[in-house]
Amino acid sequence: MKKFFLLVFCISFSVVFSQDTTNFRTQSTGDLLTSGFWIPASSINKNIKGSNYLFEKWENFANIYSDNGNVFRITNLNYNIKSKKLEAKISNDSVFQFNTEGISKVRIMNSTFKLIDSEFMKELMTGKVGLYIKYSLKTKDAVFNPLTHDELTPEEIIKVENYLIQVEGKSFDIKLKKGDILKFLKDKEKEVKDFVKRNKLSFSNEKDVVKILGYYNSL
Repeated sequence: MKKFFLLVFCISFSVVFSQDTTNFRTQSTGDLLTSGFWIPASSINKNIKGSNYLFEKWENFANIYSDNGNVFRITNLNYNIKSKKLEAKISNDSVFQFNTEGISKVRIMNSTFKLIDSEFMKELMTGKVGLYIKYSLKTKDAVFNPLTHDELTPEEIIKVENYLIQVEGKSFDIKLKKGDILKFLKDKEKEVKDFVKRNKLSFSNEKDVVKILGYYNSL
């Protein structure tokens, strides 16, 4: 296996090799040495709503793509928005956190996430101009009854989505607004405006913006 994940398994793990793809599934807890490290699984704090993870559930099959073209099929993968790391749940109390060095993208839950500026972003459009969703977290404080001091609503971790556009390898934060988008499409601005008008599209609608950028990339 090439220099991506140097996996060392004890008997409790099984590995299947093929020419271009490595499959691994965990059968029970064991020692795994790779370019990452073990961390304890986060305990659920019932006093806080939400979590640091992108997906609520861990049960899935995912493909991790390395820079050199290898594909690694992993089960129970999630993205920790706070640490900006990929993590695989091996058991209820064991999580393996991958080193992102050497990873180009990951395919999980029917979506592709590309590593950009050391964090994984959801891929909406690729080409001359790419569009991505970047994730962050914010905390909403708990609300208490001023008289009884009883908690009315718990503290909440909220996932925040923002947009990033990529042009000629450079990344820019944007909002889904006409001015924000058109400034990156100036060489074909008239054609794009005509396309938007003809198809009754909106620069504030994510699906419409994907269509707009797809059209621009085809010109």
